[in-house]
Amino acid sequence: MTQAELEPFYVPASAIRQYYFCPQIPYLNYVLHIAEPETESMKASKEAHERFRAQWIPRKYEPVRIVTKVYLRSDRLRMEGLIDAVVETKFGELIPCEFKLSASYKGRALRKDRMQLVACAMLVEDQFGSTVKRGLIYYAEDGRKVEVRISESDRWFVKRALAEILRMVEQEERPSGANRENCHQCWYRHACRL
Repeated sequence: MTQAELEPFYVPASAIRQYYFCPQIPYLNYVLHIAEPETESMKASKEAHERFRAQWIPRKYEPVRIVTKVYLRSDRLRMEGLIDAVVETKFGELIPCEFKLSASYKGRALRKDRMQLVACAMLVEDQFGSTVKRGLIYYAEDGRKVEVRISESDRWFVKRALAEILRMVEQEERPSGANRENCHQCWYRHACRL
């Protein structure tokens, strides 16, 4: 009996971001176990995350507590993730926050980042039994603080990606689609061969 048969696979929230960049990446990572070697950019991002102290969270949220590096796991969703920060407001609202070293898209969240944030919101909801209405992404490159409304539509897209990633892993089946627009900037193009 293999380890995979003993312990179910939990989809990392970051895999939702990968999936919306290109659905081939979770397959390459979690089925073929091909991982991009750590680049200087990745090292810089890790160092920036280590220095992250949540000072950039807007005062308008009136936080009473900010917890950084929040690891959550949901048996129901079969998903886990390390959330950069969770803010609790004076009204008891929980707001998941993500830090990105990159830039926003003209002051808006990139879709892949928004989907990761929604996955984090779903983990918070599952863990604490409260509805998450919004989240925040801080883009360090351009200093933008982008508030993201958590919609039912976005939750549906995360659930769809979760189901697809779990299917890929359990059936060891490659996804049929690829986001070819991103191939030119993707390290995995050497291993993908689509």
